[in-house]
Amino acid sequence: MSTAKAAVPLSSSRLDPVERGILWPVVYASIFRAPLRTSKLLGRMVGVRATESEMRRALCGPALRGLLVEEEGLIWLRGSPLPAQRSAFALREKVTRDLLDRHRDVLSFVGRLRGVRLAALSGGCAHDAADDQDIDLFVVTEPHALWRTLLTATLVAKARGWRRILCLNYLVDATAQALPWRDFYGGFELISLKPLKGEEAFSELLAANPWIEPIFPNFLPSGVSGQNPGTRTALPSRGRLLEATARMIHRPYLRYRLPESTGVELSDHVVRLHATDHRPRIRGLFQDALHSIGLEAPSWI
Repeated sequence: MSTAKAAVPLSSSRLDPVERGILWPVVYASIFRAPLRTSKLLGRMVGVRATESEMRRALCGPALRGLLVEEEGLIWLRGSPLPAQRSAFALREKVTRDLLDRHRDVLSFVGRLRGVRLAALSGGCAHDAADDQDIDLFVVTEPHALWRTLLTATLVAKARGWRRILCLNYLVDATAQALPWRDFYGGFELISLKPLKGEEAFSELLAANPWIEPIFPNFLPSGVSGQNPGTRTALPSRGRLLEATARMIHRPYLRYRLPESTGVELSDHVVRLHATDHRPRIRGLFQDALHSIGLEAPSWI
């Protein structure tokens, strides 16, 4: 994966906090050969609270004009081969739209699964940049309903020929919504989720992860703060028995099929199925991209 570079490196001391807050997410998008949408910029500004007018003033100011290109609602890092990247990104957008349109039945099925509070697009589909033919989903289930939800989805996907399309690769139940990551990568993936079901549940997920506020202070809606929300209802004993049975059946199978990886977790309340943990590689690319334009990369990225 190539990293786009700005034409002229500069010292971070020449940028004010709002300008740095704008530049960071655009640089991050550039390592995926993608732009940042102007409509999403305010919520993705890093480490600084700003108004829309302050953001716009900085975006159009002399310090960023030499580093960024804004056109047709997209912001690119200057210095990259823009015509080729525009064409490639437009194709990935089309691939994403076509993929989701073709498989509306798959998404509808996930939304109807009993016990699902939140189902959200993640990965490439969440960024309108799918480069394969699978649909990654992040799911929050009711308490003690995670394994039976995953097992049901897996069996139905195999029966209907969706096995290579439907990828429920990160599931937590409502008792485990405080995610372990406390860095830019984890925060950016969290705020980039696109809920298909459960807008209210998405707010609960954000409330369970207040650590993202210092990183993306403009993203959290007012009033979203606090600790992990409590469970709504107690699960009947029959439901607990089904959960234990599904876990007993499915967890050994996944342990056998999946490699040992920091991206894999198979606990009672969290299932993460990232056979390849991209975090270290992306972190290194982001650090290099920031250094290439004279910006320091804090340890917490």
